[in-house]
Amino acid sequence: MSSVSLTLADGTTATLAGDAIKFPKEALRCWVDHAFDTQEIAAKSIKTIVEMSDVIVPGHFCPIQKRDGELTWDDSQEIALVVR
Repeated sequence: MSSVSLTLADGTTATLAGDAIKFPKEALRCWVDHAFDTQEIAAKSIKTIVEMSDVIVPGHFCPIQKRDGELTWDDSQEIALVVR
């Protein structure tokens, strides 16, 4: 899986993790439920993203911030549902 890291104007690093990290539990555990490669390679990718990022944008969740070395998030994920 590919991810993109950006250095923002304030010096923080934000990573668009996509499916490399889909949910917070994967970042917290450094383990994925469904790896596209081996679990070991996926775990190494997650560890790298977590270590280098101040903000992680997972593939299926709201942004995760690193505060005092801990991963946290403020927002709930919104889902727009249209019923016809």
